[in-house]
Amino acid sequence: MLAELLTACDQLVKEIIAVYAPIAEQQREDSLAKLRSELTRRVEVVQTVNRVHEQLGISLSPAPAEQQVPLTPKALGAEAFHRRSAAGEPLPALVREAREGVISTIASFATALESLPETAGHLAEFGEEQLRDVLLFVLNANWRGQAAGEVFTNRGKTDISIFAADRRLFTAELKWWHGAKQLTAAIDQLAGYTIARDTAACLIMLSKAKNFTQMQYTAETTIAAHPHITGRIPTPDDKPARVQLRSSVDEGRMIELVFLPVCLTLPTT
Repeated sequence: MLAELLTACDQLVKEIIAVYAPIAEQQREDSLAKLRSELTRRVEVVQTVNRVHEQLGISLSPAPAEQQVPLTPKALGAEAFHRRSAAGEPLPALVREAREGVISTIASFATALESLPETAGHLAEFGEEQLRDVLLFVLNANWRGQAAGEVFTNRGKTDISIFAADRRLFTAELKWWHGAKQLTAAIDQLAGYTIARDTAACLIMLSKAKNFTQMQYTAETTIAAHPHITGRIPTPDDKPARVQLRSSVDEGRMIELVFLPVCLTLPTT
């Protein structure tokens, strides 16, 4: 009885195998075909990318650390300032971030002047006012939005003021170098020109001096000796020098003064 049952089970297994073995084999073949097709497609994609890579000469792998170029966040502009202020971000932090962005823009403008002496020379023929207007043009590309109340104004011929959220963010003076006496007068002007809640100013000093290194030394010595300068603010070597300026209107208020000398090697005619 048991032997017959085992024989029947064995026969049943053989019949099931006979029925489903071809189906399993077909599924295996189908799966292998799909796998081959997908692998072939991926290989073709990789080969195409490699061909484009070779033709363009653009590396798709990470560059060595010494060759990597750091990305600089976009400077805070008028629209973002207003939006983030309305969202409740602390105003002092926003003011500092915006101010640093303005300083970077002005420093880039100064670098451009030094790098394009012929263009700078044409502008210099018209005087400080034209250079100031070009700088205003550059700054207004980022600090617009008059409907929100943020506008640029200028007093006199060289002064630049940036306003946002009903307060002045930044004041800058652009002047030609005429010696230590004129620099002292410019610092006096900034010390007396700033108003309540002003915390930063910039003095852009354009120089045609052939010995620019000597000019810088004279300027730094003059600044350090000024009675309203209370000390130097540590800054990285690649950033403009900064000093602490005591207001002549309110002696308890300190202003961060950025000094930015610009060497203009004007073309000879």
